[in-house]
Amino acid sequence: MRRSTFVRNASALLAVALCGTSNVLMASGDDGLIDNVFMPEYHVPVPELQGYAAGKLGVVTPGHWRVYHFLAYRALTSRALSKDELALLAVRGHTVGADDADDATDAPSAAANWIKARGAVRGAPAVGIDVMADVGQFTMIVNCPADAFARAGGTLAQRVKQGGQQWAAVWLANQDAVFANCSPEIAQRPAPVPRPMTLPPPLPAKAPAWLVKDHAYQRAAAHFYAGRFDEARAQFLAIATDAASPWQPLGKYLAARALVRSATAVPQALTPELRVRLGQARTELAAIAPDYAPARALITWIDIRVRPEERRRELSAALAVKPVDAGTPQMVVDYLFLMDKLEPDLHMAADPMTAWIGAMQASSGDSYSSAMDTEPSKRRQASFALARAHWDARHEPLWLVALLTNARRGELKPAEARAAAALKPDSPAFVHLQYHLARLALAEGRARDADAIVSALLEQPQAVSVRNRLLRMKMVSAATDKAAFAAAKRTPAEQELPVPVPNEGLPQALPQFDDDLRAHLARHLPLATMARVKPLLPAAEQKWLAELAWTRAALLGEYALADGFTDDLARGRASTLHLYERYKKAATAQAKRDAALLIFANTPELDPRLIGDEVSRQGRVHWSCADIGFSGAADDGMELVSPAFVSAAERALLDKEKAQLGKVSKRSSYLIPRVLEWARHNKTDREAPKALHFLIASTRNECSSGAQDDSGRRYSKEAYEYLHRHYPKSEWAAKTRYYY
Repeated sequence: MRRSTFVRNASALLAVALCGTSNVLMASGDDGLIDNVFMPEYHVPVPELQGYAAGKLGVVTPGHWRVYHFLAYRALTSRALSKDELALLAVRGHTVGADDADDATDAPSAAANWIKARGAVRGAPAVGIDVMADVGQFTMIVNCPADAFARAGGTLAQRVKQGGQQWAAVWLANQDAVFANCSPEIAQRPAPVPRPMTLPPPLPAKAPAWLVKDHAYQRAAAHFYAGRFDEARAQFLAIATDAASPWQPLGKYLAARALVRSATAVPQALTPELRVRLGQARTELAAIAPDYAPARALITWIDIRVRPEERRRELSAALAVKPVDAGTPQMVVDYLFLMDKLEPDLHMAADPMTAWIGAMQASSGDSYSSAMDTEPSKRRQASFALARAHWDARHEPLWLVALLTNARRGELKPAEARAAAALKPDSPAFVHLQYHLARLALAEGRARDADAIVSALLEQPQAVSVRNRLLRMKMVSAATDKAAFAAAKRTPAEQELPVPVPNEGLPQALPQFDDDLRAHLARHLPLATMARVKPLLPAAEQKWLAELAWTRAALLGEYALADGFTDDLARGRASTLHLYERYKKAATAQAKRDAALLIFANTPELDPRLIGDEVSRQGRVHWSCADIGFSGAADDGMELVSPAFVSAAERALLDKEKAQLGKVSKRSSYLIPRVLEWARHNKTDREAPKALHFLIASTRNECSSGAQDDSGRRYSKEAYEYLHRHYPKSEWAAKTRYYY
């Protein structure tokens, strides 16, 4: 499949800057996923997102990240998002909210800014600060968050104005002691041991009152960062009662934070004792939450850990109907995180939105799960039954969407199919249901019905990714090869070049064809049909087909068919052009076979490209390796379906060809004995030592996964010995120093 790599920040912080926790949470997504540039399986293309959120859903795929299922749920329940609401939600890949760096990224930068700010005090000694602390069990946390350094910088500027250089220098020395606790050295690991603590030194006599109050706050902060949470809490509570302290408004909040940190800083299960601490912190925060937003955020943070099921239901109920506002992105992040905790039983959730999202995702991967792994199939069947029950009870299009998504051949009732077909085109569910009616028609052998549906949809304006998905189906449903291959050309859904492939560089242009074109050619067409359809393909694909068809034909001894592809195969191969001329001049089958062996020896990229599901169920390796050139089936599985234009006779012929090709051993095991046999009868042929050299060299990088034998090394040694014994002075023997 033509892919583009999405390397995104997969972390969503839950109020890190506000509550000072170190937990980094993922919102139903992943880093480094590789997505299809024509019809992304995981995300809605950015140019299409506004229309999708507004209700132009197209096809809602099971593999979509859950944030897109959330948007679909809203649209299908008549609560689609407006342009302004989508902007507030700020969907980014698998997550939502402003593209802020997490605290692990922000904190070091903030610490560097703080070090610069210290220059306001003349003669300040140089310091170094590391924001990370070792809390044991091989775990590091961001101990001093970015807002701590920002607050310190602002306070220092005020104290320079307030107390001059003399007292500001004292204040700075105290603050340096506080930040010395950010990342203390710990000798014993991995056991969690008390971290060393650095306290601000005692104040000099006659220190101004403001410095005395700051000193109390700094001592409490030093205890907090050093992991002495009980002492820190007691000192913050004392500050909360000191009306003369400028830090008094923060006292109760920071005391509650100390309770939270004491329960969560060290990775461990939430014991009853720790739950009590978090419960007490929640009670204290609730008292100040009406007037203090950070307290409200920290309550949410506690809730998703102490009462996750209840909090998920609360979030689901609110997000399903609530207009999007500035607080919605954090709610969505929390909701997605809590859904991750419920996997793989989302479809069993009591709240409708979570159950629907779980049902939509249940069929993802079910079609391609192994026979031994029955869980995906069970989830799909359970979700199908759930969707049917909801549809029978309410007849809501929402559940008809989930029903058809999970339906397999013969499972849909006639009444359900009629209901899906009767939905009006202005419904957000229309394209999705039509698509799945066509998919089921194909599965049930009704290609003509499927083609009628797909053709009608293609006549209407569609989002680029949706159109590409329909064209993939059109390649299967079309009644003629001309119509099928006319659907092969695609437009990338996002107009950006893919990430460079290692060692290959950046593509010079956007791709125009998805992998389904080559997959259909390799999976479903016998050699004679390949020859027939070749003129329907663009030049680049004709070249690829020539490599495939010539290789298979030569291995099968079908030299008349191979002859028709020889010129295409030879084009652009100047260094081996003479070998193709030798092949073309060969007058007998034996001469053709010998010439083909030399071409194979000199051209390691030639491969019969049998795809794994066809003959590799017993672990066979095909030629140099299984599945060469393919990324596996896409989420729609269209590559696995034989196109309608391929006749029964052609399929039978293909089966015979595959059965014969399936007997071909590993490339080295097949070629080396045959080339050696030829060399023994043609010792004076200048191509002999060269062919042996290339075969020996190619065995070093040969894929051997699943091989039935390990004879490649033995054959390589035999070829090496023959080469050095019979051609010791040749340049090819000189270049072949090892057989392994």
